[in-house]
Amino acid sequence: MFQPPEARLPQSWARPRNFAIALALVISLAVVTLLALQRYSARQYELALVTHELGLAAYDLSTAGLRVALTHQPSTESRTSAQIVEAANARIALARSLMRLKSDADRLEDVPLQDRVEQFSNRARQLQSAIQDENYTAVPAIESATTAEFVTLSQYIRETSRQYAARAEQAQLIATLGRVLVVLLTSVVIGIMYSRYRAVQREVERSAAEQEALRRSEARFRPLVQSSSDVIAVISADHVVTYVSPAVESITGMTPDQLIGRPAFETVSEKERRTFEAFLTNTRRPYR
Repeated sequence: MFQPPEARLPQSWARPRNFAIALALVISLAVVTLLALQRYSARQYELALVTHELGLAAYDLSTAGLRVALTHQPSTESRTSAQIVEAANARIALARSLMRLKSDADRLEDVPLQDRVEQFSNRARQLQSAIQDENYTAVPAIESATTAEFVTLSQYIRETSRQYAARAEQAQLIATLGRVLVVLLTSVVIGIMYSRYRAVQREVERSAAEQEALRRSEARFRPLVQSSSDVIAVISADHVVTYVSPAVESITGMTPDQLIGRPAFETVSEKERRTFEAFLTNTRRPYR
């Protein structure tokens, strides 16, 4: 008699624990990706806002340059106190506008836009230098060049701001679709896990029923085996004795405890071992 081999475990990918681990990994990766998209979207919206503020700062600088040009026109007449105060205020406004434009430009990561802002700022500095040098005849030409530079810069700023806003909207849309995909994927994995759990549960119930039937059968036939004068033994697939009836002691002089756990061939002489091995092979029953 042979002891049936142990039932094989299900494939590792089919075990509920591994499904749970896979689900946790997928959800973690999805969360990290979604957070990255959210941060990217927020950053793009921030850049769009900063670019818009930069456009306002450039407009202020252009207006300040025009104001300086109007208050510092070449004239042979002496200026009044009010005109002198207005000219001083215009120069202060120009300096402040330059500082604001530089501060807003430093918050950007767009190098081409920063280069354009620097060109526009240089025009305003040229106007500032001409005023300081009292070269009032050059002021109108420099102011015209500054205005032309502002028109080009403002168009580029508007286009850049639209691009930042469009990227932010795209990232937000992808993040929304990602959240939907995560919910669907989680639902599918949970469904598979539940289906696998039910299959394992049914297998456990079937195995328990078989074990109970085997226990009842063993309880019915054990008295017959114990009282039989014939030697009845259970030998595993690797030829190890797992059970032997008490009758073995009257025949071999060895108790069942002395034989259980030992290779079956140890109880057979070398001369009869081949015959005994052939006997075991012929009487072996495959497990189903």
